[in-house]
Amino acid sequence: MKVGATNLPTLVFGVIGIPVLVSWLSVFVVFRRAEMQALMPRIKLFDKRILKPYLITGLSFLAIQLVPYVEVGMDTILAGTLISISIVPALDVHTRLFTYVPALASIALFPLWPAIANAKAAGDIAWILKIRRWAYLLVCAIAMTLSGLLLLNVKQIIIWWTKQALNLPTSVVTGMAVFAVLTCLGSVQSMFLNGAGIIKKQVYLYLPYILILLSIKSISAISFGLTGMVWSLNICFIARLYFAEKLLRQAFERPPSNK
Repeated sequence: MKVGATNLPTLVFGVIGIPVLVSWLSVFVVFRRAEMQALMPRIKLFDKRILKPYLITGLSFLAIQLVPYVEVGMDTILAGTLISISIVPALDVHTRLFTYVPALASIALFPLWPAIANAKAAGDIAWILKIRRWAYLLVCAIAMTLSGLLLLNVKQIIIWWTKQALNLPTSVVTGMAVFAVLTCLGSVQSMFLNGAGIIKKQVYLYLPYILILLSIKSISAISFGLTGMVWSLNICFIARLYFAEKLLRQAFERPPSNK
C-alpha cells in the first residue's frame, strides 16, 4: 500500500500532467514561428460579436460529446454505487477493451465529415446516399467481426493484458460486444449529421436522451444488476439510432420528381 500511495502522484502526473505540458510546449513552439505571429491570440483582437455564434457552436458540440460519456464513461460510477464496488475493476477493463472497436471505427470514418459537407454543398445527394449505404454495411461487418473475436477470446485477452482473471457474466460481455457494434453505426450517423451541418437538431435529440438514458440505466442497475444496466443501454441506443436516422432522411431526402 505504501508503494502504491507513493507512486500515485507520479501516475497522475504521467497520465494528466505530461499531455498538458506537451500541449503547452507545442503551442509555444508553433507561435514562436514568424509566419504564425499573425495567428497568435491577442486580447485586443477579442470581439464579443464574433464570439457569440462560435460559443453557441462550441457548446453544442460539448453537449454532443457528453453523450458517449454518459453512455459508458459513467458505468463504473453507477455500478460501484448501485450494484457493488467489487465489480468495478472487471467492468472497467472490459469496457476499455470493447471501446477499441468504435475508437478505430471513428478514426476510419472521420474523413467522411468533410467529404459529406463538400458533397452537400455541391448538391450531390445521390453520392451521399450511396456512401451512407456502403458505410453502414462495411462498418457493421467489420465491427461485428472485431467484436465477435473479442467476445470469443475475452478471457484470454484480459489475462494476457492484466495478468489477472477479471471475469464478468457472459450476458454482460455479450451486451458489451453488441454495444460496440451499435456504437460504430452511431459513428457513421454522426459523421453524416455533422457533415450535413445538423448540429442543433442533434443537441435537441441528445439532451433528453441523456436524461432518459441515465434514468433507465439506474433503474435497470438497481432492479437487474449489471446485465440490466448494459442491455438497457443497448435498447436506448437503438432508439437513438432510430431517431438520428430520421434526421438523416430529412436532411438528404430526394427532391420529388416532376414526372
